[in-house]
Amino acid sequence: SAITVGDLPAGSGLQVVQAVKTDTFSYTGSGADSPETYTDVTGLTVDITPSATSSKILVLVNACHGAEGDSYLSLFRGTTNLASPTSPGNRNPHLSGNGRKSDGAQNIYAHSISFLDSPSTTSATTYKVAITAWSSDTAHINRTASDTDAGNYGRGVSTITAMEIGA
Repeated sequence: SAITVGDLPAGSGLQVVQAVKTDTFSYTGSGADSPETYTDVTGLTVDITPSATSSKILVLVNACHGAEGDSYLSLFRGTTNLASPTSPGNRNPHLSGNGRKSDGAQNIYAHSISFLDSPSTTSATTYKVAITAWSSDTAHINRTASDTDAGNYGRGVSTITAMEIGA
């Protein structure tokens, strides 16, 4: 007979989806002080449909992030920012970010995010990476801020992976 989801022990991986972004993406802040608005990074989005409301979703992100100034990455379920620190005030809630660096134009940083979510649904659920930049700074995915075609500049590949874990 066939094995069903109910036959599997708690903690079993039930399904995995992944998106791989090989091109670049850039975002420039609005010039406002803070907090800035997050913008979805095209290509760093996955949809997963949990098989049970008790399932958890483990989301893993590896994002190559370059910036000309202060910028931040966060993980969203639909329109909900999953970064929710206590009392953020006017600070940008985020799961990863770059601070201002004097040598930042040539740097590209690998940011890893892992988040175990309990969406409590069996409807299709979207997870996505979004980016913001402070004031009029510019943030990039998969490239440095300067991005010239020379050996001392980098290009990268970013991924987002969602795994359903049975309860």
